[in-house]
Amino acid sequence: MALQEALLPFLEPRADLNLDAFEDFASRHDLRVRLVEAYLDAQDPLGLDERWGPWTSDEIQRQALLLGVAAGHLGGEDWTPRLSGRLVGEQPQLEGAAAWSWPSMLAARLRSVDQSAGFSAGDLGRLPTGDSLLDVGGQPGPAAIGELERLGPDDPQHRVWLEEQVSQLDQALAAVPERVPALVVSMVGQLDAHGHGSRYYNIKQARNSAVRQLARAGEHLSAREVLLQAYPLHNQDWACPNRQGILSALEARLLAQAGETEQAQQVLAVGVDQTLAFTALVQRAERGEPDLGPLPPRLELPGGAEHED
Repeated sequence: MALQEALLPFLEPRADLNLDAFEDFASRHDLRVRLVEAYLDAQDPLGLDERWGPWTSDEIQRQALLLGVAAGHLGGEDWTPRLSGRLVGEQPQLEGAAAWSWPSMLAARLRSVDQSAGFSAGDLGRLPTGDSLLDVGGQPGPAAIGELERLGPDDPQHRVWLEEQVSQLDQALAAVPERVPALVVSMVGQLDAHGHGSRYYNIKQARNSAVRQLARAGEHLSAREVLLQAYPLHNQDWACPNRQGILSALEARLLAQAGETEQAQQVLAVGVDQTLAFTALVQRAERGEPDLGPLPPRLELPGGAEHED
C-alpha cells in the first residue's frame, strides 16, 4: 500500500536525535528542540503509551511499524516479520474493533526492545540530568552534559561494584521485585559513605535506574517506593528546577498505572500546585525582585535567545 511505502523512511535510525549528539550548550539546546519536535510528531493521537526512561528516536520507528502492521490488516503487506528485533510483546486481536483504533491497540501491547526490564552498569552509574521527567518519565531531552569526576561507570574499580549491584538487582527483579527498594537503600548507603560532594548524582542515578526498570517490569508500586526515597529533598535537589513537581508527576503516573486512580489524581493535583508555585518564583526572578537573590547564569544563543541549564 502507498501508506506502507510512505512509512519506510521512518524505519531508519535518526543519528541527529542521539541523546549525546551535542558539543556544547548551544548545540545541546538545538538537540533539545529537535527531540521535542520529533517526540510530538511521533505521539499516538488516540492512546497514551509513554516510555519509561529517556525518549529516543526508537519511538519513531515503533510508531511507523505499528501503522504499517495496521495497514497490513487492511490488505497491505504483512509487516509482522519487520517487528523481529525491534518490538517485543504479543499482538492483540484486532478483529471486531474499529480500524482507526488498531495502531493504538497495537501500541498498548508492543514495546521497543529497550523497554524490556533489566539493569546495566552504564544505566546504573552514569551521570543523570537535572530533570527526572527526561531520565525516568519518557519526556524528550538530551543526555546530561559533562561527566562524573568520581565513581563514574568508566572507573574500573567502581565498575566492578556496579556489576555486583546489577547482578543482585536483576536476580531480585526476576524473582522477588519487592526486594529491589531495599537493595537500593543498601546501595545508597554505600554510595553516601564515600562522602564526596557529587555522590548526590551517583545516588540519584541509582534510584532513577531502579524506578525505570521496576516500571518497565510493571512493578509500579515498588517503583514508587524507590521514587519516594528521594524525600526529604536536600542539597542539590534545590538546584533542579521544579524538583518537587517533577517527583509528584512521576509518582502520580506510577500510581495511575498501578490502578490507584484516586490517589494518583490527588498526587497529581499537588504536583500541579508545586509547579505553579515554582513558575511564580521564576516570574518573580525574571522581574528581578531583590528578595530572591542573584539570577542563575545565562548563555547567550545565536539570535539573542537565552538558555539556562
